[in-house]
Amino acid sequence: MLVSENVSNALLAEDQRYILSRIASLLPELKHAKILLTGGTGFFGKSLLLALQGIEGINVTVLSRDPDLFIKEFPYLQFPGLKYIKGDTRNFEVNEAFTHVIHAATAASAVLNESNPLAMLSTILEGTQHVLDLCVAQAEKPQVLFVSSGAVYGRQPADIAHISEAYQCAPDIYNTHNAYGIGKYTAEHLCCQYHHLYHLSIKMARCFAFVGPYLPLDAHFAVGNFIRDGLNGGPIKVNSDGSAFRSYQYAADLVVWLLHILVRGQSCYPYNVGSDEDYDIEQIAHKVASFFNTSVEIAKKRDVDVLPARYVPSVQRAMDELNLPANLVLEVALAKTISSFF
Repeated sequence: MLVSENVSNALLAEDQRYILSRIASLLPELKHAKILLTGGTGFFGKSLLLALQGIEGINVTVLSRDPDLFIKEFPYLQFPGLKYIKGDTRNFEVNEAFTHVIHAATAASAVLNESNPLAMLSTILEGTQHVLDLCVAQAEKPQVLFVSSGAVYGRQPADIAHISEAYQCAPDIYNTHNAYGIGKYTAEHLCCQYHHLYHLSIKMARCFAFVGPYLPLDAHFAVGNFIRDGLNGGPIKVNSDGSAFRSYQYAADLVVWLLHILVRGQSCYPYNVGSDEDYDIEQIAHKVASFFNTSVEIAKKRDVDVLPARYVPSVQRAMDELNLPANLVLEVALAKTISSFF
């Protein structure tokens, strides 16, 4: 069922049509698929469900800690082929087989990473191994998508404008605040071991930064905080010198890329997912401020002798090898994201 048939939200219906038009070549495989989705109630998960509900005959099982609350809060994302398993990614049980598994649990929570990094590490590694064990136990092994992160590269060198999958580096293992990046890095290696030992087909998506209708406004994502400031009447507050570079992919493009990697990607061959259209944080703040006709406040003065930090991917591998369409430009992505909060 298309979202346009069960919710009066033109933006979400437009996004769904946009996604479906760009995954048309994948529909023969996804029609009547049985998908297990972990992390299905987060930012990525809701964006995926918006698309999956528009695919004829599809069945989706979502792992959630509180399915009843999610159903109550997002009734328009429900559809006949959708059901839930209540539990934790580290120990949940299933009694059926799946054709595809999207393991998207464990969001990039700065709060958890700071307050309880061991819990972050445990959730990533134990959760991933549990999901892989469930896949191996099936008679017909599913196609698996592991949703990883650009954090696996560690700190991006300031003199590398766009970091590629060929860059061989990792987070500092002696910094306890790197639990998220180290967890994702190690989980990728775990996936490779399962591929080698059990011939499990596992695709990997290294995700960077995103905007879209379900973007958290109270987390550590700068652009979400800027939109929150704008909605509150401004000014837009930059809690740094604004020099760091970021890029943002719109959620509908994110879904298109993830589904292409799931169906067409090579196993144990990572793909960066995001936008290579980079701007510094101050520029992004001004772009957001222009939608609210408000000002920007920068907390610190720039040090012109220091190269700005960067978190920007090269996305040529995914675009060239999977024949992906171009992303929406940032101004359009921001406009759509902001309009979703009105």
